[in-house]
Amino acid sequence: MEKQKSDKARTKTGPKRPMSAYNFFFKEEKTKWLNENKKGVMDDGQSGSRFKAMTNAVSSKWKTLSEEEKAPFVKMAEEAMKEYRKIKSAFSEKTLEDAKLLQSTRKRKAEAQPGSLDTEIQQSQNAQPQQRSTFSASQHATSPSLPLGISSLGLNPGLLPQIERPESALQFLPFFSTTNPQQSDLFSRLRFSNPQSVAMPPFLPVPSNHQPSVAPTMLQVPANSSQAALLLQLNALEQQTYRRQLVDNMQLLQNRQELELANRLRESNMLRQLLANRPADAELLPSGSAVSVLEEILRNNATNLPNNSDIPRNSRQP
Repeated sequence: MEKQKSDKARTKTGPKRPMSAYNFFFKEEKTKWLNENKKGVMDDGQSGSRFKAMTNAVSSKWKTLSEEEKAPFVKMAEEAMKEYRKIKSAFSEKTLEDAKLLQSTRKRKAEAQPGSLDTEIQQSQNAQPQQRSTFSASQHATSPSLPLGISSLGLNPGLLPQIERPESALQFLPFFSTTNPQQSDLFSRLRFSNPQSVAMPPFLPVPSNHQPSVAPTMLQVPANSSQAALLLQLNALEQQTYRRQLVDNMQLLQNRQELELANRLRESNMLRQLLANRPADAELLPSGSAVSVLEEILRNNATNLPNNSDIPRNSRQP
């Protein structure tokens, strides 16, 4: 069974292997044996399947053959092997050609496919350069204190003064000059030939077959993606630092509140001890805080208290 499975597996990937000398002999003797034993009666009288009996009979006969008697079957096997090698060589060449053809076909389809990643990136970079430059210029005009590259990327303007950014990191962003039209692109130069009459460039008209304008946070990444990624990382670091400072301030406020509460508890305990020693002063408890009550008690009893020098050491209050 394992041999039959292996032969079937070979036929899927190549030509079938040729028969051996024994296989040719078995094929010839099989016809003779079936003609002699049509009723399925066993020669030795033992019970068993017909195929098993035929296999045992042919195998025993093959073992009794001499080399001269086996020679015709060996020659047939050699010729079959030569034919198999020719077919296999042709099949290998055909398989190699088919593999190369399939690879080239897939490559052409990938290059010609409109939805491929490279094609989409190239089309997105060349689709609307005027819109990107105009959008960056308009946003820079609305907030002139903000750098043009930072405003076009949609970063947090409140955290920008905390960290300095090199000017070279902003050179890759599109630029639109409102005072010098020679520095802008050719299309803008044709539209705004009189720079004195232009305070802020309007948005360019978008044709119906183009994609709609995108939000500031959804602008496409510039050509130099490493610099854009650096700016985004700086913004994330600023936000993380701000959150950390906010958490620290909240912790300090909580500690201060706990300290004030502890001071009030200590003053309350002192007041209870004093009132326990002077029950006559308990009527002063509702007035003011613990400190004011203590001051009032001291003022009322200052004249009645003796000097410290007159009080024995063992009788002094703690």
